[in-house]
Amino acid sequence: MIPFAFLKTNARWLLGGSLLMFWSSFGQTFFIGLFAGDIRAEFNLSHGDFGLIYMAGTIASAATMIWIGSVVDRHPPARVATLVIIGLAVTCFLMSVARSAVVLLLVIYGLRLFGQGLMTQVSMTSIGRWFSANRGRAVAISTLGFDAGVALLPAVVVLLSALIGWRQTWALGAIVLLVVAMPALRILFSVERTPAAIQGEIDAAIRPAVADWTRRQVLRDPAFWLINLG
Repeated sequence: MIPFAFLKTNARWLLGGSLLMFWSSFGQTFFIGLFAGDIRAEFNLSHGDFGLIYMAGTIASAATMIWIGSVVDRHPPARVATLVIIGLAVTCFLMSVARSAVVLLLVIYGLRLFGQGLMTQVSMTSIGRWFSANRGRAVAISTLGFDAGVALLPAVVVLLSALIGWRQTWALGAIVLLVVAMPALRILFSVERTPAAIQGEIDAAIRPAVADWTRRQVLRDPAFWLINLG
């Protein structure tokens, strides 16, 4: 059982991490797949054509993440989250007005990069930075945001698509990201959490030094590749 005191003391950071995971849904496969039929019909694509575009966008976004994912290590989470939300909102709007397969490819790339990639990256990296003794518990709570998205958003999307259309649903998503998600996360992440300052955490002054590897050192370590095979 999760102690109520832990939730109360760390509510802003846990809620922020959960919301990031929730809003990452816009770039997740389960969410984009809800529009697959409409997209194929609109762009006159076969299942294979759309699958190829989706694969290309996903691979390109994964390759990009290798180079820009480290931005979370160098800048405050509030600033990075704001930029990621703006990028995701712009991409959602582009989906609502896209008229060609080329633009669709760019949209899929943006959705996967800003939603599935960076939004999740900001959440997990921030939680990992802010918590030490209770890191596993904090990560578990934050991932509930993704579960909430999987549970709630499909029904919402189906309803909105029927009422206002699938393109307008994406446009509405862009508005919600800018008007609701961005201000909420800026407020929640406006205060940095220092693990050593919270009771029950390990004092940072007595923790053993941890080696801070470069990307090249990580890529040269055989253990990295063995872990990724799993």
